[in-house]
Amino acid sequence: MWSVELTWIAWAVAALTLFHAGAALWLIRGMGRSLPVENERPPVSVVVAARDEAEAIGGLVAAITGQDYEGPVELIVVDDRSVDGTADHAQRHAECVGSGRSVRILRIAHTPPGVSPKKHSLGVGIDAARHELLAFTDGDTRPEPTWISAMSTHLGDEVGLVIGPAPIDGAGWLGRVASLEALGLGAVAAGSAGAGYALTCTGRNLLYRRRALADAGGMQASAGLGAGDDDLTMGRLRDETEWRIVHARGRAAAVRGRAKREWGDWIAQRRRHASNSTRFAPRIVAGLGVLYLYHLLPILLVGMGFVAWNPLGCWALAGAAWGVRAAIDWGLLANAARRFGEDPPSIALGIVEPLFSLMVVVVAPLGILRGYSWKGERFPRGKVRPPKKRTI
Repeated sequence: MWSVELTWIAWAVAALTLFHAGAALWLIRGMGRSLPVENERPPVSVVVAARDEAEAIGGLVAAITGQDYEGPVELIVVDDRSVDGTADHAQRHAECVGSGRSVRILRIAHTPPGVSPKKHSLGVGIDAARHELLAFTDGDTRPEPTWISAMSTHLGDEVGLVIGPAPIDGAGWLGRVASLEALGLGAVAAGSAGAGYALTCTGRNLLYRRRALADAGGMQASAGLGAGDDDLTMGRLRDETEWRIVHARGRAAAVRGRAKREWGDWIAQRRRHASNSTRFAPRIVAGLGVLYLYHLLPILLVGMGFVAWNPLGCWALAGAAWGVRAAIDWGLLANAARRFGEDPPSIALGIVEPLFSLMVVVVAPLGILRGYSWKGERFPRGKVRPPKKRTI
């Protein structure tokens, strides 16, 4: 028997699905907008905050110093209290660099109390950088040889920030899930920036004008929060300045990352990314609330199926909700993959939709309410632990 309650839930699911479809069309349209073109090749400083990245840092140094960019490039690696010899590995790979390239290794022995370690490291690197253009990536990434060239092409006079694609590679189910999630976030970043209201970005692939970054308060403006050096800073640039934000589409502008090896590490990373969800602009927080409800309803329907008088109806409605959502997401991700030069999403998307719902419904609130652990440090409710008071 189809109950009145189930009917109301069905109407709610339908309304949220229409909202989802409209948002996807908005993003697809944004990804199709034209981008500014700039032919100059001014000097660029690449700033990397690295902690215990000895295995990967050598490859990154080689990738940056091997860029095809015609202008000067300096790489600044800020070693944040590493214990695995990250700075030494970076120094060895920096000894043989070509003309127009330079590498500097800065070591941090301690972080000021109450300040995010990564934001402090980035601030040190920014202060040491010599050039007006500041590119940012992580120590465990692999930029394409054309990365800086492709990113700087879109840095017109009014553009303060260029966001770039940040795909994730990996094997197994975790690799597939991480790859799909990265493609989805890339679609949101590219589409919203193209539509004129950038919603998100990732610190793995950013190119700022120094003046624009300063106008946004720099990355130290939210120094008391563990995360947010990327999206919170971008939000201030969007809402508090006149600078434009664009997204450099195409494989040439990509910085590739590797998926986590363990599910626990991936979940911890999701908690870190979700920890600042309530600190965004009010309209974005409202949208995230709608998104949360959209993911919550199918899970509630599955649970109701075990206790309600109409389990088949509940489960059928939940399956239909996930199925239609997967179809909408596949269309959005396929469009993004084509523009980014990546492989189209696999049919695994339909299988992992319930997993994404669980991640949003369970993991995101944990990041907001409980915080996370990262690189051996604890960030309660996403904040840096205050210094302990001395007792006399």
